[in-house]
Formats: sequence, structure tokens, C-alpha cells
Amino acid sequence: MTGQGHGFEENLDIYGDLSDTPNFSGVAQLVGLDKAAKISLADHGRSLFIPKNARLGHRLADLIGLSALQRLMSVYGGMNYEVPTIPAQCAKIIIGLRQKTSHCQLANETFTSRRKVIRLKNEIARHGGAMIGDFFYPIEIDGPNAAFSECELYLNNRYARGKTGT
Repeated sequence: MTGQGHGFEENLDIYGDLSDTPNFSGVAQLVGLDKAAKISLADHGRSLFIPKNARLGHRLADLIGLSALQRLMSVYGGMNYEVPTIPAQCAKIIIGLRQKTSHCQLANETFTSRRKVIRLKNEIARHGGAMIGDFFYPIEIDGPNAAFSECELYLNNRYARGKTGT
């Protein structure tokens, strides 16, 4: 199956692998992990209605782009997506680790345990990334290749303001 008529031409033979209702894995398969994580950060813990039709200027189109939203609408349009908190929490921890925030402070800021923060840091150190949702996400905290992905830049801009109180 191809995505003709939606502004993208790649092979979308993934429809058979998707669940009947929206979940993080399905959303990530349709729009990409970075954009699924952006949705998770913007709306984590909430029920998000995925419209059947949307145009530029729609909040989701502004967040993930119109072509990604069109792919999402083609499968899950008219449904509610219970947005998970885990990808957002992991992303906040990763940013904190890059900023050399203490493990205890990160645990307090992300409402998790110090053990989970250390476990995530060790997983990144051992494997060069972490499992976020059902996907392996390559991450480097230190070193010359510690480039920020689109998602991490979004996270950094969003949560850096919260730390300064503005």
C-alpha cells in the first residue's frame, strides 16, 4: 500500500502491524519516534483526539508537521489517543543527564526513583541508547557526537524555561 494522495510516496505496508486503537508504538511507526515523543511531551497523561481532517495551523500539524499528521489521521482519525508519560519522562531524564543534573534531583523533577534514573543512564552508557516505548533510541550523553535530535531540541527548549522559572 502506498500513501498516494497524502503528500508522501513511501511504502506504508505497516498498516497490518498497527493496533486498532492508537498507542505509542503505532503512532511512532506512522510519524517517527521523534514526532511521537513530541506528542508524548506535549500531551502526556491526557486523552488526545486525533482529527479526521486538519489543515496547517492545527495544533498537531504545528507540532509534528502536516504530512505526519495526515499519516496519523489516515489510520487513527476520529479516535482518542491516551498519550503515555514514559517517553516524556525518559526524555526529561536524558536532558537532565546532559546538563549534569544530580540523579536525586532528576528523580524528584520527573516523579520517579533515583534507581530508574541510574538504570537509564547505565543503559545509555552500555548500549549507546535506550528503549523508549517499543523502540531503541540511539543517544549519546557526552562526547563529540552528542548531537541533539529534533525531539531533544524541542524538549530542551520546552523544559529549559521551566528550570529558570520563566
